Amino acid sequence: MDKTISSKMMFCNVVCTIFVVLRHSLNIKAFFGSGQPTFWNQCIQNAFMNITSIAVPFFFLMSGFFFFKGEVISEQKVNENIIKRAKSLLIPFVVWGIINTLILQLSDSNRYGILDGFFFTHMWYVRDLMFFMLFTPIIAWLRHKTVLLQYVLLTILLILWEPVNNVFPSSEGALFFVLGCILNSRLLEVIKIPIPLFIILTLLWLWIPFYWEIGTTIIWQKIYIFAGVCLLWNTALNSNVSKISLIAKFSPFCFFIYCGHLYLLKAIKVSIAKYFGGNDILSIICFFLIPIIVMIVLFCIGNFMKKHTPKVYAVLIGYRKNDYMKRL
Repeated sequence: MDKTISSKMMFCNVVCTIFVVLRHSLNIKAFFGSGQPTFWNQCIQNAFMNITSIAVPFFFLMSGFFFFKGEVISEQKVNENIIKRAKSLLIPFVVWGIINTLILQLSDSNRYGILDGFFFTHMWYVRDLMFFMLFTPIIAWLRHKTVLLQYVLLTILLILWEPVNNVFPSSEGALFFVLGCILNSRLLEVIKIPIPLFIILTLLWLWIPFYWEIGTTIIWQKIYIFAGVCLLWNTALNSNVSKISLIAKFSPFCFFIYCGHLYLLKAIKVSIAKYFGGNDILSIICFFLIPIIVMIVLFCIGNFMKKHTPKVYAVLIGYRKNDYMKRL
């Protein structure tokens, strides 16, 4: 597979990881409970909920693409990939599920009021991805057949798609995973938008959620997410990501940050809100600042564990390799 495509995907992986952490920083309920924040606070946080809604769809798309790597593969290769993904997904799903359960038990939410939730919460993405992997032999069969059958399947999934819905199995995940499986490197290059038009469309895409509540109409929500996925990919195509050293340093720790961020972020967010509830300025500062703190902390922890307890770290990330093409 073209290494240029891999480096572009690495860039998108980093952006989507940041987006997921930012999504979980939403703090209106924590700071205001049943009350109401000021209009500008609610507008900013809700807008970023729409902007970051492209993160998980893009994760599924990348997972599907790297399963086949844009090629028609044999049945034996499909089975090998399923076994490989079982190791890289099932192990961290179980391990982080245990860790999350222990965190919830130790926090004793009824007494301290810090944490609540279910043991896999944000790990639903990994759960659904493992489920979709079971259907890759069927997708491989479709890739050997006429393109028409692939389009029919995508059309059905598009109709069934419910945006930003993690009910098992995720219709959003199914659509973008299958789309990723069907895509190839040539198609990914073809959808490049001319830079002047790309800039205009990106600015418009970023401006819309501040002006319009997208989630009230499912059709426009679908269009917005699809447009965002295309624009994110074009951001990678129009950028020389190989020269951004920070991306290369951050990327190997994305999965670790994804798995470990939720309850750390939530504990900080809720603890601050307990003492400064109703403060709009602090609410919006925390919305942007806490994700940065959490990502830096987890990056440092991951880097430390990788150097000093490499076997433990390997288990936590499902024995993924540092090389991006191999990790996915």
